[in-house]
Amino acid sequence: MAEQFIEAANQEAVHAGFYATVNGMLPKDFWQLVRGLMSAETNGEKKVKAMADKFREAGLVEAADEMEIFAKQEGHHGVVLAKILEKHCPGLLEAAGKKIYVCSVCGYEHVGDLDAEPDDFACPLCGQPKKVFKLKD
Repeated sequence: MAEQFIEAANQEAVHAGFYATVNGMLPKDFWQLVRGLMSAETNGEKKVKAMADKFREAGLVEAADEMEIFAKQEGHHGVVLAKILEKHCPGLLEAAGKKIYVCSVCGYEHVGDLDAEPDDFACPLCGQPKKVFKLKD
């Protein structure tokens, strides 16, 4: 059964990328999207680790062990994306003086004034409306 779920998940990932491209849902600033992905992956490490802790508390040790591996992979993805940004878009990682809004669902970070975005603005990662974004402290 696990193999079937993995196959379906992999196919869904391909579908999502295809439809996002076809529908022109990618933001105008590709590097800003990469920065948002980097933050989501970095934040994902903490979220997945927290889920692993709950699994462990419930006695699901093997599942928790696997999820801890996933958490480390998420963090590693964030590091890799940061290195890509440093190489190809220096300065984008520095957000001093800029407003940063975080999607409360997936952790994507939007740099800039969210109020300046159209009312139908949606998170480029998870599709949630801008009302789920919170100003980062």
